[in-house]
Amino acid sequence: MSFKPGDFYLGIVDFLGVLVPGAVLVVLQGGRLHSALTQSVSSTASPFFLPNSPTNWAIVIGTGFIAGQLLLALSELLNRPALPILCAVDAIVPGPAAYIGTLEERAAGLLKAGSVGDSGPTVFHAAISYLRLEAPEAVAEVDRHMADYKLLRNLVAVFLVDFLLSLALGPWDRMRLVADAVLGLLSFLAFARMFGWAQLLAFQYCCLVDSRKAATAVNGGSKKPPHTP
Repeated sequence: MSFKPGDFYLGIVDFLGVLVPGAVLVVLQGGRLHSALTQSVSSTASPFFLPNSPTNWAIVIGTGFIAGQLLLALSELLNRPALPILCAVDAIVPGPAAYIGTLEERAAGLLKAGSVGDSGPTVFHAAISYLRLEAPEAVAEVDRHMADYKLLRNLVAVFLVDFLLSLALGPWDRMRLVADAVLGLLSFLAFARMFGWAQLLAFQYCCLVDSRKAATAVNGGSKKPPHTP
């Protein structure tokens, strides 16, 4: 099995999409857990956990990876409202949302064996599977958009969790709460945009690859064998 740098790059991007948000959450809120474990809870204890030794770095990386996996499962709930909100935004600033439904319907007809229904996540994942089989170069671009939106989607969950914990456990820091709210909103809008582009590209590539295959079959059927002297 040959190794391709692109496979390693995409694996790293996907890995960082889990590790980075998880590590950010550990840094933002890990101080509370550290204080509880060391029995030094006080009203002035900082919620931040800033690694200053190899052991603390190992804690941030290990705990961050686990937290990132939990955030990934939690943040999947954001997929459902993403496209409707993107449609509302695109009514002001034109974007991909207006074309996703039409292209998804066209692609669904090509992907019946691997999907359920004419829309939804099964069609999207069937489109990605189809491209992996038929057009690896095309699916690499879709994968990059998926890695971006997973990272942004997890950051939405990070800022939401930090906002709720800071609000519930204190101490109240108005600037921190405002920053969580603003950054969470901006991350969600950026996630919705990248999510929309990933879907648009997946369905568009499926239609184009199928069209090219059909054209090749027609042309190939009419070709004459090459003349050999």
